[in-house]
Amino acid sequence: MQTDCFDDSFYSAFVRMLTNSKQQLIVAAARHDLTIMQALTLLHMRSETLTMGDFSKLFACDAGNITGIIDGLEQKMLVSRQPHPDDKRIKIIQLEAAGATLQTALLHDLASNGNVAFGALDSDERCAFARLIKKIAG
Repeated sequence: MQTDCFDDSFYSAFVRMLTNSKQQLIVAAARHDLTIMQALTLLHMRSETLTMGDFSKLFACDAGNITGIIDGLEQKMLVSRQPHPDDKRIKIIQLEAAGATLQTALLHDLASNGNVAFGALDSDERCAFARLIKKIAG
């Protein structure tokens, strides 16, 4: 359903905002010797247990790509593969202590750039925007 506020100019601005956010993530990832996909993988491991298949669906890529991403994170000792308790063919990706520390550092880097990304918003607008993003993300 399209409303007056979701017009072409909204979507144009939305894509610019997403692109700017992606650029911030690329810089933060590089600062920690990660690819953007490795950083995204770590950031998605905040509160849920994810399998290799979950990451494949999440990133809309084949299993071989996910294997490469996880291999890189595993070599850095940031994650490990664990057998699924119900199906040994499925691997659960577990965040290791170093990965959790790096995850926090990535989030801190992104938050420290918040003034740049959201500088056009006053304090109340920032809080309202944050509430809406959290609601949309579910």
